Amino acid sequence: MGGMVIAMNEAKLTTLEQIRAFLKGTEAVEFSVCGKDCYGHIGDVLGRFRYGQLRRPDKGVILCYLERTTGYSRQ
Repeated sequence: MGGMVIAMNEAKLTTLEQIRAFLKGTEAVEFSVCGKDCYGHIGDVLGRFRYGQLRRPDKGVILCYLERTTGYSRQ
């Protein structure tokens, strides 16, 4: 049986606290971004949070978020 498809606009998640709350609230949910959109999603998130300027613990939060929302592993 196929899963439910939901379109999610996550652009309003703009703070690390919001990302942490999202991760905590979606532990039991699996996400995946389809096709080429996945790379756009990753680029958008990294740019929105200025990933290169974050401290190591905050980078980990963003990486966990990307793992959750793309279905990709950390590698």
